[in-house]
Amino acid sequence: MKQTIMKQNLNRLCVLLLLCVFTSCLYSQTKLVSSRYQLERVSMGKKADKKEWYAYHLIDDYRAFQKQISDNHLERLSADNGVFLSRDARKAFGKSVLSVLDRELSNKEKERLAENKYWIFVYMSVDANGKILFVELSSNWLMEEVIKAKHMSNILRQVKNIPMNDMRPFPENSYIRYIVVRR
Repeated sequence: MKQTIMKQNLNRLCVLLLLCVFTSCLYSQTKLVSSRYQLERVSMGKKADKKEWYAYHLIDDYRAFQKQISDNHLERLSADNGVFLSRDARKAFGKSVLSVLDRELSNKEKERLAENKYWIFVYMSVDANGKILFVELSSNWLMEEVIKAKHMSNILRQVKNIPMNDMRPFPENSYIRYIVVRR
């Protein structure tokens, strides 16, 4: 009798340990990159190319974005919905985002990016009014090894303030994720 109870308890313990391991693997790992600039890195896991992906964001912006989602019941629209009415508006906005990146990055950082063929993905969550709610920098390499935290923070703040013109109308309580890539 005691052996069966001990065996059941051991089985339960094993199941609980496995659940703990799997849930910790499923949730993204967050690390503070710079307390001065309030910059945080989130490990997004491995993608199809078997490389680890990272996203960088400002802590206060992230909290404000999560609060807006919960307070206003914002729903994320699929990527099939276009953001801009015209191709020219899309190009102009993309150029303005890339100009912020080029203006903020030092020549040394640009050389290291080109040398290693690193890409930077700028993810923006845009609401129906054309306001950028949240900005993330994403890559499959550790950005803080190449780009200073101050520069990443400045990029995130400046991109958030870029106006979006000629947007396609979409439902009021929703947002779209828009991506600009620096190659």
